[in-house]
Amino acid sequence: TTHGTASPKKQTPFDYTLSVIDGKWSMKLMYQLAINGVTRYGGLKRSIPEITQGIDLTSKGLEDHGIIRRVKYQEKIPKVEYLLTAKGATLVPVLEHLCKWGLDNGPEQAFDMKFDIQLDIQPDMKYDDRNQV
Repeated sequence: TTHGTASPKKQTPFDYTLSVIDGKWSMKLMYQLAINGVTRYGGLKRSIPEITQGIDLTSKGLEDHGIIRRVKYQEKIPKVEYLLTAKGATLVPVLEHLCKWGLDNGPEQAFDMKFDIQLDIQPDMKYDDRNQV
C-alpha cells in the first residue's frame, strides 16, 4: 500500500465462479434450461414454482455474465424466451456432478428414482452458439 491506499484484492477462480452462479435461483434456472432447452417465461415459472419474483433478477445476472440469453419478441402478445449460451453450456457438467453428488450422498427416499444424471444435452439443438463470450 502507498500512503494508506490498499490495492484491490484479486479474485480467485473459485470466487469468480461463485459470483456467477450465486443467488437463490441461478443454478435451478440453469438446470431447467439444460434439461428443457429454450424455455419461455411461463415455462420457467411452472418448472420452478417457488421462484415467484426472482426470474427477472436471476436471469439478468446470468445474462450479464454471458451464461444465458434472454430473447424478447415484440408480437401482439409479447413473449420472452431463455436459453443457455455456449458459455452457459460449459457449466452443464458442473450441474451433472452436483446432481451425482446429491444422489450418492442424500437420503434415497427424497429422490425421484426416475431421475437421469446424464442431462444428455445436444448443444447444437439447445444452446445459442451465436452468443459466445
